[in-house]
Amino acid sequence: MRPGIVDNILAASLYTRSGKWKHVFVLDEDVVLEDPNEVLWALTTRFQPATDMFVIPRGITSTLEPSATAEGVTSKLMLDLTIKQSFRGEVAEPTDTMRQAVLQRWKEYGFK
Repeated sequence: MRPGIVDNILAASLYTRSGKWKHVFVLDEDVVLEDPNEVLWALTTRFQPATDMFVIPRGITSTLEPSATAEGVTSKLMLDLTIKQSFRGEVAEPTDTMRQAVLQRWKEYGFK
């Protein structure tokens, strides 16, 4: 991905039709957005708070948002959860054989 493009996408999210988004995440195409486990995985493995997070302390949102001020002012959080050039490769995953062995003994581990 071209350097700087994610920052531009995050900044542009403030100027969408409503511009009232409170949390904005940018993810790579390999992450299934509808799966919270995949989004959490991207947050855990691709995100560095010191360089991949932007906070806007005072931005406009809906006056219906309960944590905002009566005038609709809130803070906003934007996260870059994409793979960076410094990413060190693949994360180890269990094999299908390992998964099957765990599932067969699942109740022994105390899970239902």
